[in-house]
Amino acid sequence: MPKPATRIKTLFVKFFLLLIFLLASCTAAPQKQPAISKVRIYNDFIIVKATEKDTFSSLAGEYLNDSTKDWLIAEFNDNKTITSGQISIIPLKHFYKGGIKSTGYQTVPVLLYQGFSKNKAGRMIVAEADFEAQMKYLKENGYHVIMLEQLLDFIDFNEQLPEKSVVITIDDGWRSFYDIAYPILKKYGFPATLFVYTDFIGG
Repeated sequence: MPKPATRIKTLFVKFFLLLIFLLASCTAAPQKQPAISKVRIYNDFIIVKATEKDTFSSLAGEYLNDSTKDWLIAEFNDNKTITSGQISIIPLKHFYKGGIKSTGYQTVPVLLYQGFSKNKAGRMIVAEADFEAQMKYLKENGYHVIMLEQLLDFIDFNEQLPEKSVVITIDDGWRSFYDIAYPILKKYGFPATLFVYTDFIGG
């Protein structure tokens, strides 16, 4: 019959081996966790981690169903460009209704034109080269030319507009609009609202 000291030593060795086994089981390689999605969707916004192919325009097309709303994502994130790996927030609701912010409010200039000329300018006539230069300035400086009805929706708190929005209107509907201004507007992709003086139609 083993001595008490020997029995205690044997029990201690067994306990020690059992403890090692339990610890080894606990430290076994953990199961692989599922990869974190690049998209998180909430009620008011979506969080996206951009890939190399992503642009504000492509994100707007994919998540807002309108690629022309790229400005909405850019302005919300206060960024002009997007890079691979960048976290961006895509707002699903207007965040500055009516252009009202804590720092002030948004105004939308309305550029009014009347007649156009190939080379002569006057108080109500804009020379072709001058009109071209003005439209080029708007394009190169990031202005968004919007339709008049968009401005009305903005005033009624139904729509948010890009910060640098502008409206172009043209009075009377002279032939010079079609011959001179229209090709330039078409070149830059700008809409305009034409107020036609109906008494002059056919004259």
